[in-house]
Amino acid sequence: MAVLKPLILALAITSASPAIAQQWPVPVAAREASERNDHRQAAATILAELKQCEAVEPSRCALLLMWAGSETFQFDYQAAERLARRAVTLTAPPDGKSYPDRAHALDFLALTLGTQGRFVEAEAPRRAALALLEQTLPEADLRVADGYNQLAGVLDRLSRHGEAEVFLRRMLLLHERHRPPGHLLIAMSYNNLADNLASQARYVDAEPFYRKAMALREQLSPSNPSALAASYEGLGRALINLSRADEAEPLLRRVIDIRIKTFGAEGYIVAWSYDNLATLLENRGDYREAESLRRKSLAIQEANWPAGHLTIAAGTAMLASNLDLQARYVEAEPLHRKAIAAYAAVTPEDAPAMADLYDSRAFNLEGQDREKEAERFYRRSLRARATLPAAHPRRIFGYRSLAGFLRDHDRSWPEVRSLYRAAQAGIFDRLASYSSFDREAQIELRDYQPVFTGQVRAAWTLSNMPARP
Repeated sequence: MAVLKPLILALAITSASPAIAQQWPVPVAAREASERNDHRQAAATILAELKQCEAVEPSRCALLLMWAGSETFQFDYQAAERLARRAVTLTAPPDGKSYPDRAHALDFLALTLGTQGRFVEAEAPRRAALALLEQTLPEADLRVADGYNQLAGVLDRLSRHGEAEVFLRRMLLLHERHRPPGHLLIAMSYNNLADNLASQARYVDAEPFYRKAMALREQLSPSNPSALAASYEGLGRALINLSRADEAEPLLRRVIDIRIKTFGAEGYIVAWSYDNLATLLENRGDYREAESLRRKSLAIQEANWPAGHLTIAAGTAMLASNLDLQARYVEAEPLHRKAIAAYAAVTPEDAPAMADLYDSRAFNLEGQDREKEAERFYRRSLRARATLPAAHPRRIFGYRSLAGFLRDHDRSWPEVRSLYRAAQAGIFDRLASYSSFDREAQIELRDYQPVFTGQVRAAWTLSNMPARP
């Protein structure tokens, strides 16, 4: 969970504003405890210092609150959130004017909420923080660009990728305008924009940005191998979706090597690397090797995050889906239940983030011949995809999954035809976004062949049904 440390402390420490410089200092003993990863001791030391600060000069205590929150977050989400909210209250400007210190407190609160998976709640403080930064700082200031990046991150997690893209392009523009050519922040901007485009299933558009980021980061790799690994990873995922797995595999294996050397074999980020390679292996039918990677990933995540964390839930869901691919449905079922319960605790039931979980659960139930339950989850999955653009592959997949289920069970043929028609409309819109009917468009169209054949079958079945009196 040390991932939070540099992010939270950057909010509290790196500011050049006079107010931060005048904050009550963090005790040396607390800093030393933090370096030893003794977060409980660090938090206790800071909280004791906080009492003294609040008794003498409360206006100078914001930094202590945020430091205490960053330590407390390692073992108690709710307590950290309370500290974050106190920091926001403390930095409220008495004269109604804005200043950057409050933006740090708002960002800290958004971070504590987002890391708990509460992205709906995190959006408001992210927007408020960005507004303050834009009002009080020149556009060349790094914090303005970072504000765009942070808000885009929340919007992406809410599946509002089009809105997020706008902010990521603003960030890239600022870095290209105000940083020297080849700067690491330009590379980061390319990579983050590529991730966003990939989230919109615009893999062809994403690929050149991944490659630009990769080229810059290869020049900088001795100082930041982790960033280079992120570019390899993103490009590898995009290539998988472009049916170029042979190009993707060496990139994803290299990511694992880099991250083990950088973070150690038990680093939480190594687990993500195992999952990406497992996805590639599953796509080509190597389910057993993929299962081994999924289990290694999940074990690492369980050692790094508290029970119920969404990172663990995601790993649990991926392992369950792997078992389903091996027809081990009974073994997979409790894992599906556990993953859905964890997400449902912090995510609206019809949010896009729930869709794949519902679809996987439906597949599992169908494999156990529990048709009524399976249909219910296929329909929930489709509802959860309703806010995605009609041309998004995940929404097309939702139509296709429910239609395929109903078709295979000889049910509701008029609805089957309607679902395939909706999927087809999305496919045509998606293919229209290609500049030409190139190799990538051809591959994608071939993947959608079952939609077109399914619609023909539905029409044929309906035409041969006995006429109603």
